[in-house]
Amino acid sequence: MGSFFTELAACERVVLKDKYCEVDNGEIVVFASDTQELLLRLIAFVQSGKLVASSDATMFVCRNFRMSTTELQRAWELKYKTAKSVNTFRCQRSCLGREYYKLFGNNFYTNFMIEDKKQLAQLALRLDALELENICADDLFYGELVDSYRGSGKFASYNLNVKDCVEEVKLLRKIMKVNFSEELQKVDAEKLQYVMYVLDSALVDTKALEINGEKLKLLKALGVFHKGNA
Repeated sequence: MGSFFTELAACERVVLKDKYCEVDNGEIVVFASDTQELLLRLIAFVQSGKLVASSDATMFVCRNFRMSTTELQRAWELKYKTAKSVNTFRCQRSCLGREYYKLFGNNFYTNFMIEDKKQLAQLALRLDALELENICADDLFYGELVDSYRGSGKFASYNLNVKDCVEEVKLLRKIMKVNFSEELQKVDAEKLQYVMYVLDSALVDTKALEINGEKLKLLKALGVFHKGNA
């Protein structure tokens, strides 16, 4: 279709307005309510301009993603009474689209059309991370636990990942903001140090537009996401 915004507008028409599509074998597929709700979340995120919009003009493009470049140029001049060329909007629309493709994948339109459950679940997870405020160890635990595994002079092991720390995460989930001193002796200190390291890392790299998968897994394991996404 040529651009992220064109595909998003087309996706909106099919999934939210028509509410069905015809697949290759002629079968009519009616979109599930979960699919529709996910698309509404995606549209709301795009229109918010979060992470990618850096000016009034780029925010204008995000909010009016359904418009063509010519329509954007006319609407802008009507609202702001300042001149801006169609080519400028074409460039901005293209650049923003590449950023959104990076966040949500080049095949997001197809994934909605065929209701690819696995891919849509991954998209929902990415939206969870992008919508969640950054959370660090200090937000979840009392200072004595955080201080025990931060600033110890040791670097967290790069040979670990969240799935290696299952027992440690189970413990942390039980003792968030409670007295933990006795239980603390039952788990691996190095693994707890790694968990704290992951919590203190950024959930979303706003420059590279990349989500920290390890931190996302850890926050879900700790039950931080709201009930509907846990």
